[in-house]
Amino acid sequence: LDPYRNLAVTAALLQEHHTTSGDWVSAAGRYHRPAGGTPAARYRAGFSRQLERVLISFKQGTSP
Repeated sequence: LDPYRNLAVTAALLQEHHTTSGDWVSAAGRYHRPAGGTPAARYRAGFSRQLERVLISFKQGTSP
């Protein structure tokens, strides 16, 4: 129940998935659903949309 420990573990898992895939979207999908399949693809698609929104807002200097 330690949020800092939870964040550290999550970051380590995401980094591990990124090292394997070389792609942050794939890493997020593997973190959400390691078995892959349709649920992971759906999560990757949603993650990609949200990431694009954040990146556009960042470039425009606005908040998402």
